[in-house]
Formats: sequence, structure tokens, C-alpha cells
Amino acid sequence: MIADPRYNRQANIVPQELIESQEIVVIGVGAVGREVVRTLACNGAKNITMYDYDTVELHNCTTQGYHESDVGRPKV
Repeated sequence: MIADPRYNRQANIVPQELIESQEIVVIGVGAVGREVVRTLACNGAKNITMYDYDTVELHNCTTQGYHESDVGRPKV
């Protein structure tokens, strides 16, 4: 448990042993999905599978962290 009580109330929302041991599947890694994946990874998730059959479009570059050179490539 983290010593700072401000973080304790969120610490058990999803138990750490679940985040670290379970396969996590995220479908869609657009603006919301990519943040979900990033947050899970930052919190210790070790087995994340992402599905998104979309390709990067120019408008994705400003909102989803892609570069212009990624346009036309698969999102995952």
C-alpha cells in the first residue's frame, strides 16, 4: 500500500495482482482506447492485447499521438 493516503482509495479499485496476472484485451485504440492501454501499462499490466482494424488517418495525428509518417499504417 502507498504511504500517502490520497492514493489509497484508488489502490484497490482493480487489485494489483489482477492487473499483473490477467490477460487484458482492449478493442479499439483510438483516443480513448490508447489512454486505457497506457494507463493499464503504467499500472503494471503485463499482458495486453489490442485490436483495432482501422488505419491511421491525418486527423488522428493531433488527437491520438500519431505522426504524419504513420498515415495509412495500421493503428496497432
